[in-house]
Amino acid sequence: MLYCGRKWERERFRRGAELMLNHRNPYTGLRWKDDPAIVLVEFYNEQSSGFLLHEVKKDPEAYAFFLNCWKEWLKKFLNSSESAGISEETRKKGVASPPDPLRLESQEWK
Repeated sequence: MLYCGRKWERERFRRGAELMLNHRNPYTGLRWKDDPAIVLVEFYNEQSSGFLLHEVKKDPEAYAFFLNCWKEWLKKFLNSSESAGISEETRKKGVASPPDPLRLESQEWK
């Protein structure tokens, strides 16, 4: 839900990152964000697994939120110049019925 913009998840992520990066190394006195020995911090490993819609569907509130985000994005996309090659039939179908997470591999959404 962090990627869709729910406030609580974003605030929790921001606070966690802030706490971690402001931690002071007791030996060098440097905060981790200032320590040249730390080159990269990966806050999420395999974050794409969070987009498994069949998992999101188990939480009705999250699923409704996700579908609303999908519909809003799709409406903006379909009204943009990037969607020039999409047929009218696909446009109508996409906004009216977002893809079912259990059937994403079907021909219907390829």
